Amino acid sequence: MEPSITDAARGVGMKELQVLLQAELPSSAPPIISGIRSATLQMVATATVAAYVAPGGLGRLLVDGLASLDYAQMLSGAVLVAALALAVDGSWRSSSGWSSPTA
Repeated sequence: MEPSITDAARGVGMKELQVLLQAELPSSAPPIISGIRSATLQMVATATVAAYVAPGGLGRLLVDGLASLDYAQMLSGAVLVAALALAVDGSWRSSSGWSSPTA
């Protein structure tokens, strides 16, 4: 965050809590939401690895398809994981509009 935002907020007489809640937090919300979005996508992508140690989940389709050389099953599992990742990303993308600061 740019120091000029904090300086301007203090310059108009805001107290420390007001600076945090009305200047710093709104201007830093987009990078925070972006980090949460990135972490969520990484979680969806790596959740398929859990099928190697525990039964269930979309990763099971990939693991079982690989074990039986059933490429259609592997492809369906990969498509489902990709669709889930796109759906999660789309929901974060649509909800990130409220976090952008307005002039």
